[in-house]
Amino acid sequence: MNISIGKYIYNAIQGVSESLHVYPVIATFNDPQPPTPFAVYQRTSAEPDYTKSLFTGLIRHNYSVTVVDDNYSNTVTLAQQVVDALLALSHTRHEDISFGQVIMTDLTEDFLDGLFLQTIQFEINTKEILP
Repeated sequence: MNISIGKYIYNAIQGVSESLHVYPVIATFNDPQPPTPFAVYQRTSAEPDYTKSLFTGLIRHNYSVTVVDDNYSNTVTLAQQVVDALLALSHTRHEDISFGQVIMTDLTEDFLDGLFLQTIQFEINTKEILP
């Protein structure tokens, strides 16, 4: 069962902007002011598909991506670029995994400690490619 789509998610988000720092799961900083802009992504769930006797190779993943900056307009722009980058993964094939449909399922925004946050939820369908 191939669950390693995180590397493709990371690369897609990283490609959005050279100034965007990307962190999996959680961003921790020693500085009181984190380096902005940054994005944090994490898998919130994964649902493998099975027949009565075996795994079909299909998995439905749910991912959350939060874009953070001290400039509201910049968070909106970067969030849109993240959406475009992840939706572009739809129906692409890689050496170990094939992406099915990628859809955005939710978008929320917040203001916390002087920073603007855009949190985007995605459903990402994949199929394992066997050697």
